[in-house]
Amino acid sequence: MTVQGDVWITGKLEVENSSRVVVSDSLGTTRPTIMIDGLGGVFLKNSIKLQSNASGTGFQIITYYSEASCSPDCADVTGQDLFDSRNVATINLDNSAEGPNTIFYARWSKVLIANSGQIGALIGQTVELKNSGTITFGTSVSTGTSFWVIDGYRRNY
Repeated sequence: MTVQGDVWITGKLEVENSSRVVVSDSLGTTRPTIMIDGLGGVFLKNSIKLQSNASGTGFQIITYYSEASCSPDCADVTGQDLFDSRNVATINLDNSAEGPNTIFYARWSKVLIANSGQIGALIGQTVELKNSGTITFGTSVSTGTSFWVIDGYRRNY
């Protein structure tokens, strides 16, 4: 599948089994945003690849689900609603799913990485690594006017 611009999905995006989702070459350096506002979020598994275009431009994938009653139309989520959303996985990358130039952003929820795969960048209230899930730190990520650089982490037991 080739994406030629921004995409809004109400519900979930599920891609499996060696599929390829490609940024159109016609976009050049313009990063397309895939926005998912349902509980299902993004589920990528079994060697699926989010592929950059000839300019090296990947996707920006944002999930906006939370446990708040206003979800997915919340302007912000705080307090108990934010706490309750921390373990809701809205981005799942499993079994060699990868997006080497893609930004994954779980706005108020959890990113779950299981088994190997390349990731450009990720942002989430909670990030869980299972089996051989890995993240390589070191590059900054732009999301609008903010730049995010990982300079540490906290491990919860």
